[in-house]
Amino acid sequence: MTVAGMRTRTALLTAWTGAAVGAAALGFLALAVLEGPAHRASAGRSHAAEQSTVAGSVVASCVGDEVSAGGDPRPGWAVASSAEPGEVVFLADGREVRVDVGCGGGRPWFVVVELGGPGGG
Repeated sequence: MTVAGMRTRTALLTAWTGAAVGAAALGFLALAVLEGPAHRASAGRSHAAEQSTVAGSVVASCVGDEVSAGGDPRPGWAVASSAEPGEVVFLADGREVRVDVGCGGGRPWFVVVELGGPGGG
């Protein structure tokens, strides 16, 4: 084999090795990109639900056992601030509608209690 033939063979072998290493690295990068977010999304998947009441509606979402809730009052009602993250309170003319929200199995659940005024407790 000539020196020129050996150089060509060495260059081809080097190029092939570089391409193989690059392809493997690209494959691992693709797996990290594709599997990483999917795994994080399934671990932190959010579920939302809505509960309507005479005072307004409550929208809640759960990520695992962490709840987030907010109220949208009907005309004549107001949302009162609450220290509890899973509680929405509506107030109007001596009436109160309290909505307790929690998470079970990663999904929101609601308990509605009406206090005071007509039909209240």
